[in-house]
Amino acid sequence: MSEMLGNRYFIAREFEKAVPILETALLANPALSRVRKKLIISYTQVDRIDDALDLFLKTLEDDPRSIIDTDLEAEDCPCPHLCSSIERRLPYLKDPSSALITLGILELFCDIDASRSYISEVTQLAPDDSRSAMALTLLKKEKPACRN
Repeated sequence: MSEMLGNRYFIAREFEKAVPILETALLANPALSRVRKKLIISYTQVDRIDDALDLFLKTLEDDPRSIIDTDLEAEDCPCPHLCSSIERRLPYLKDPSSALITLGILELFCDIDASRSYISEVTQLAPDDSRSAMALTLLKKEKPACRN
């Protein structure tokens, strides 16, 4: 039940409402990659970037293909639109680190090379950021999605 309601809020792009419901669904079944994916995206939209990055890293360690092989249309993935919006604001940000890591996370749903590029930028801006470095290391092991 809760996963369905969380999915409904996600589809409506009501990320604030989706987050607690998706968190409950993930606690009930931590292996549900579809819930993880929606929660990662939702976290990025409610300024919970640390939580998004933590869950992103866990997913990269456990099942990276679940993100890389996302079917953008079938899964109603908002990432292309969200990335475009963030990219338009990027040149005006004083500290782009948070936006860059968000782009690195979201782009993995669409384009692994773009994801690597954004996360690489974060590691250059903040060389002591071990989580970004770990994400980049994990991403380097993966091949791009095979999309028709």
